Amino acid sequence: QSCLKTFSLIDLDLKIHPSIDSYCSGCTALTAVLQGDHLVVANAGDSRAVIATTSDDGSGLVPVQLSVDFKPNIPGISLKAFSIFYI
Repeated sequence: QSCLKTFSLIDLDLKIHPSIDSYCSGCTALTAVLQGDHLVVANAGDSRAVIATTSDDGSGLVPVQLSVDFKPNIPGISLKAFSIFYI
């Protein structure tokens, strides 16, 4: 909830600056918080969180997608979409 509140406050703050066209210019925000054994990732807009983990054979790193980027052209996705993924 605190991430959503922060994103909303930033959105409101942008509205008071008439020189910034926050409606048509787009924005993105991504937050990752480690709480004990849980990594909480939240994103808004056209952004994606990726983490590297060791491959099964230990020979290198493998990327793991932690979130989905929200784009306005994806059916069923609102511009105000917000997601949280728990690992």
